[in-house]
Amino acid sequence: MNSEGTFTYSNHAAQEEELLALSSIYDKEFYTVEPETKLQAPWLRGSAYDDLQTELNQHISSTVGAPVVHLLVESIRTFLQSSCVDATFASPPADQLILGKCQVNSVAPAPNVVPSVRAHLNCLPELMPIALSSKIVEVFHGEPFVDRKSVFQAHACRVETVGAVSRFISSVLENHKIAVATHNILAWRLVTKSKSGTSDLIHSDCDDDGETHAGSRLLHLLTISGMENVAVMVSRWYGGIQLGPDRFKHINNVARQLLIAQHFLDSRSGVAMQQQRGEGKSKTHRQNHKKK
Repeated sequence: MNSEGTFTYSNHAAQEEELLALSSIYDKEFYTVEPETKLQAPWLRGSAYDDLQTELNQHISSTVGAPVVHLLVESIRTFLQSSCVDATFASPPADQLILGKCQVNSVAPAPNVVPSVRAHLNCLPELMPIALSSKIVEVFHGEPFVDRKSVFQAHACRVETVGAVSRFISSVLENHKIAVATHNILAWRLVTKSKSGTSDLIHSDCDDDGETHAGSRLLHLLTISGMENVAVMVSRWYGGIQLGPDRFKHINNVARQLLIAQHFLDSRSGVAMQQQRGEGKSKTHRQNHKKK
């Protein structure tokens, strides 16, 4: 376009060529053909998947030739938030777990490495290969804690192998509400005997699941508590208001309360941790006082 607002011959010719190219690719029937969609939601249970797919198909059929992506996204969001879905997503009995294969890297992982929480979520409803030989685990759930619309809930399990840790993760994520949480922070700690039996081997790991540093802080709680053979996950549903450092306090507090309630950690150990933190602060204060 020149300074007078009219198209030059070269630009006009280029636009005609572009229109001709588009017409050769997209004929007149393009806008009358229903778009192809594929719904991937392996964690949907019962008839929920079919109901959602039917609803999406109805939207597609009724809006041929019009934009439909935003409508589909909003339909999915509304469907997942509806109360009818909550009832549909009840976890199935443990003996109905589908023990199938999951896509993994061709390189075998280290024997003491547990895949990430997101990897487990993508693998559902199947178990990760590392968990196929593990026994069914008993999972405990804590009471939800709410602060400024953010909700925190802890889940814990006794584990003796990394396979059991993986099975714990999959079992927790089978609950739809937990699967769609903003973050599912994980920490686990195993203590086993060495081959010689003369020393203990400690295997531990954590996963922030997007909540930076939360996993390592949760693992630190297990370490200073002397916890052995336990896995803990804390789910956080973000409420739209940033909590700052308080979120780390809530994550560890709900985990600690569940561990005490289920006798993973007795109340005396809890008091000892508080004393240890207090002593640490006093020591720091004395050191700062000396520097002055």
